[in-house]
Amino acid sequence: MKIYRNFSKTESFRLHSKNDYLYPQIMRVKIITDDKEFTAISNYDIVLFLWQNSFQKEKTIEEFMVNYSRRAVLTNDENIRANSVTDFVEDLIKENHIKITETAGLN
Repeated sequence: MKIYRNFSKTESFRLHSKNDYLYPQIMRVKIITDDKEFTAISNYDIVLFLWQNSFQKEKTIEEFMVNYSRRAVLTNDENIRANSVTDFVEDLIKENHIKITETAGLN
C-alpha cells in the first residue's frame, strides 16, 4: 500500500490496493503529559484538538500556537516553532509533547 503525501496540503492519503481509491490516513495521537488519546487525519486536526482542550482560551488557533510556544520556552527552554501548523506539530513530536502512530483508515 502506497502513501501519498502532499496530495492535499493538510492530509495524507493511502491508495487502497484492491479498489484503487484514495482514503485519508488516520493518525492516533497521544498527549504525553496527560495520556489523552485522539484520532486525527491532519496536522491541523491535531492542533485544533489541542486548542479546543486547552486551559488557556485564545481567540485563534495561531494565537494558541504562539502562546504555547512561548510557554514552552519559559518553562522548559524548548524551541517550538509557531509559524505553521506543520512546523508546530513536528516540534511537538520532537520535544515529546505528543506521540503519533499511524493506522490505516479502511481495510
